[in-house]
Amino acid sequence: MSRPLDGVVVLEMGEGISAAYCTSVMATLGADVIKIEASSGDPSRRLGPFPEDILHLEKSGLFLYLNRNKRSVVLDLDDAAGQDALRALSSRSSIVVENFAPGYLAERGLGYETLSRDQQTLVMTSITPFGQDGPYRDYRATEITVFALGGYMSLIGDRSRAPLKFGGSVAQYTTGLYASTATLTALHLAEEAGMGQYIDISVMESMTSDHSQDTMDYSYRGFVRERESSRVPIPCADGFISFSVQAHRYEDFRRLILGDRAEAEEADDAVARDQMRMEGDLDTEILQWSYDKSKYEAYLLAQDAHVPAAFVADMSDLVESPQYAAREYFVEIDHPEAGTQLYPGFPARLTGADWQYSPAPLLGEHTEEVLSELTELSAGMVAELAATEVA
Repeated sequence: MSRPLDGVVVLEMGEGISAAYCTSVMATLGADVIKIEASSGDPSRRLGPFPEDILHLEKSGLFLYLNRNKRSVVLDLDDAAGQDALRALSSRSSIVVENFAPGYLAERGLGYETLSRDQQTLVMTSITPFGQDGPYRDYRATEITVFALGGYMSLIGDRSRAPLKFGGSVAQYTTGLYASTATLTALHLAEEAGMGQYIDISVMESMTSDHSQDTMDYSYRGFVRERESSRVPIPCADGFISFSVQAHRYEDFRRLILGDRAEAEEADDAVARDQMRMEGDLDTEILQWSYDKSKYEAYLLAQDAHVPAAFVADMSDLVESPQYAAREYFVEIDHPEAGTQLYPGFPARLTGADWQYSPAPLLGEHTEEVLSELTELSAGMVAELAATEVA
């Protein structure tokens, strides 16, 4: 069964998560994604988890997840032969995605102006922390940097303590998703109008775009929302449960927590009008109610009482979830070095599309194959490039 991007060739250059996740979406949709790596490999190959916590370039859980359905080509972009090979590949590609620092590729004759001369419908997407211009253009950044500057940290954590960031690499994945959306939209224009596009994606702007309600509130009335101390998960016997009680559900919430006592005690209407006090008014009673219940039991009781709630799921809960099992979300993929492992699947289902998953490539596994297939480089040059020693 054909997939939406069958026949589309994508070059991916860079390192880490944002570009790799962007092209991972395309690879799942059927694109032929060619991952350009240095002889030392994408740095994400050195990030865990690893089986038995032993570093191995071909066994990084992060790399294996981000790069399934791709082919790996090793090229030295500081070398003239590697640059020539890259230009030859881009002339046969519909899309280039990269997340190097601004100017890195242009300095090597591999910027959009150069690559688009041989491929006028080329769509090239550049992902950087702050964009291709502006006073922050050349600043370096980590996940926590863009999370803080994008505004998110001001909204997370207890008001009386320092702000927090989400766990993991939310900014990188969010930006990768924005980048894939913009890139595929530009690809549609290129196919319809014969016009290529250069796309400039800022990680900081991607984060700010995700909480536009708060920026609009500031625009309308100069209001700066603070962190809300009372909204914390409630401990249970084996984890936590979180409630989200609005005014129209306060009586249901009281009945859930107080049981028979709720009928005997008159509800405080002032409390019912104030969500902040609602969630603080019954703190002691909530803890007494939850401490001997499992998180799943507490969750089911809340659902039966029509109280919005959810237990805090850990990774074992996700893998064993009956919801995920029913939808066959997790998939098993066999890798020649890492063996058969369970991976998150693709969250979208398209009519008639059957997602297929091949394992992430070994470093440089497809150098000779891809250069022979997609370029007119001589057999000798292909052999020389393919013979590059890898880490």
